[in-house]
Amino acid sequence: MFERIRQLVCTADQMALDQYGRSPGSLKPDGSWVTPADGMIEGFLRRELTALFQGDVGIFGEEQGWSGNRSAAYIALLDPIDGTAAFRSRIPVWGISLAVFQQQARTDLWEPCIGIFSMPAAKHVFLSAHGKRAEWNAAPLTIPPVQSAIRKSDYLGVSSDVQHWNVSQYPGKMRSFGVSGYEVILVATGALQASFLTRFHFYDIAAAAMVLWQAGGGLYRLSGEPVTPTEMVRKTRDRPEASEAPVIACHPAHLEALLEMNFRPF
Repeated sequence: MFERIRQLVCTADQMALDQYGRSPGSLKPDGSWVTPADGMIEGFLRRELTALFQGDVGIFGEEQGWSGNRSAAYIALLDPIDGTAAFRSRIPVWGISLAVFQQQARTDLWEPCIGIFSMPAAKHVFLSAHGKRAEWNAAPLTIPPVQSAIRKSDYLGVSSDVQHWNVSQYPGKMRSFGVSGYEVILVATGALQASFLTRFHFYDIAAAAMVLWQAGGGLYRLSGEPVTPTEMVRKTRDRPEASEAPVIACHPAHLEALLEMNFRPF
C-alpha cells in the first residue's frame, strides 16, 4: 500500500509541475489562493485513494471537503498544494500533503499510517510510514541533537499573522514561509528550532506532523498538552472549517523554554 500511495503522489507531483506558475489563480473568501491545479490534483488523489482502499476510506481535502465514508477504517487528510501563493508565483516553497490515518480496532482512536509531504519544485520528499523511520529523499531523518537553552542563533518559524501575537520574548530569529506543513518539516530537519503556528488547519500539517513525530519531535498546545493523531482526525471529521488553536512544533527538550516565552495575542 505504501509504495502505491507514493506512486500516486509522484504522479500528482508531475501534474503540479505541469501547471506550475501557469495560472494566476483566484482568491477564496478566506483570502487564500486557489488555482486549477489544486482541484485537479485533489480530484485525482481522491479517485485513486478510493479505488486503492476499495471504498473503505473517508477523504477530506482542502478544496472539495469530505468524500467517502467518515466511519471507514482509514481517513485521509489532503492538501493538494500547501503554499498555493508560492506555487502561482513560481516560488519553489510549496508541497503536496497527504496523510492517511488508521482506526484502532473497535475504537474512535486513530494512529498514523502514511504521511507524505512532497515538494517537487524544490526536489524534496519527506515521508513516514507507521512503525518506520522518517525519511528525507530516502535518507533517515532525525532531529539533530538539541540543547534545552534557546540561543540567539536559533530560528523560530511563525505564521503569516504573527503581527497579531506577542513573540518578543523569543531571543533568536524568526522566519515565515507561508506554508504551514513546510515549517513543521523544517523543525524535523533542524533548520528551525521550533515553529509557532497560529493560522492553519490540521489537513495542512497532518503529513508533516507524521514526519515530525517519527523524527523525534512533537506538536503542543500553549498549555503544553500534546496534539495527537486522534485529535487531528476527530477535529477534521467533526469541524473541518473551524480555526485551530495555536500549536508549537518542536523537540520535547525545547518545549519548556518555549512555553516560558508566554506567546499571546495582542
